[in-house]
Amino acid sequence: MSVYRNVRFRGARRLLGGDDPMGVLSEVIELEQANGQTVFISRHGIVRFCEHGTDLSVETLPPR
Repeated sequence: MSVYRNVRFRGARRLLGGDDPMGVLSEVIELEQANGQTVFISRHGIVRFCEHGTDLSVETLPPR
């Protein structure tokens, strides 16, 4: 799993246009990193996100 910190959500795009019912699988989110580089990730690849400056307390469970 990749973690992107301090990024800006720039928008959502569909790689394969049209009204294809499977088109939801081609939806990506455009992120802008602090250095200006653009990254596209699968919409379904987002596990969680929060506002800048939020203090998170996250419990990580070990794999079984």
